[in-house]
Amino acid sequence: MTDRTIVIGAGPNGLAAAVTLARAGVPFEVYERASFLGGGTRTAEITLPGFRHDICSAVAGLGRDGGAWLSLMRPFVEHAERVADLISGPLLRLPARPWELLGLGLAVLEQGSPLWNVRWRGEAAPTLWLTTPAPTVAPSSPAWR
Repeated sequence: MTDRTIVIGAGPNGLAAAVTLARAGVPFEVYERASFLGGGTRTAEITLPGFRHDICSAVAGLGRDGGAWLSLMRPFVEHAERVADLISGPLLRLPARPWELLGLGLAVLEQGSPLWNVRWRGEAAPTLWLTTPAPTVAPSSPAWR
């Protein structure tokens, strides 16, 4: 029996894994349940001929919380290089511009307090807010690799 890696799913992550394995010369097989590739990045004609739709939405509709989401996240997008430098460096150090983290810190403290319901009116934006940092705080253990 030869060693090989099995990639489950031919969506964006599975295909990215397959490309990475191929570039490294690692034998692999991709298994996909559906009869098509692409997973959540598919577009198809589901109403009328010629009208193509995003089957699995890549952007969540934030409804009335869209403005609150933008005001909270805009500084991090506008200063992405500084954010990347901060989160990829040593944990025990003073950031170059600590005041830039104040908005994020205050938003984190809002969770579970009455202020949470002042910022958010619907369910989509706070759910997105709670799940956005999840991959960055997952423990580095064999169960998560």
